[in-house]
Amino acid sequence: MLKEICVAVVLTEKTEFVDVPMDLDVEYYETFAEFNCSAVSDDSTPVSIRWYHIDRHGDESVVHNVTDRIVLADNGSLLLYVPENATDVWVKLSGTYRCNATNGYSFVVADAKLVPNGLIITPAPRKLSLLEACFDLL
Repeated sequence: MLKEICVAVVLTEKTEFVDVPMDLDVEYYETFAEFNCSAVSDDSTPVSIRWYHIDRHGDESVVHNVTDRIVLADNGSLLLYVPENATDVWVKLSGTYRCNATNGYSFVVADAKLVPNGLIITPAPRKLSLLEACFDLL
């Protein structure tokens, strides 16, 4: 008896950056910083963007909205607001910000540093996520 096998193949365009985040140097008196990140794919697979913060120790965490402080905009931008003369807040926010854009089938990643003036940040070695490690094998 011959069984039929049905295989569905989904062809999608790869996720590609339109705008990648750039390194930012901030002065202690500044109250705002913005990282821009946007990407495209085909219309059948919309792109979603997720931001990560990698601190000076190499610890990575997902960035979430924090009322009046951290805004993840609908266009993919990450907006950071701090009180005036809040050097200590800039130090806490310093480090690397990673934009991960995916359409569910492919992804792209870009990093940018936030450096308060006068603070030297040596980036920690980049740790690959399980998903990135799997894609690197392809």
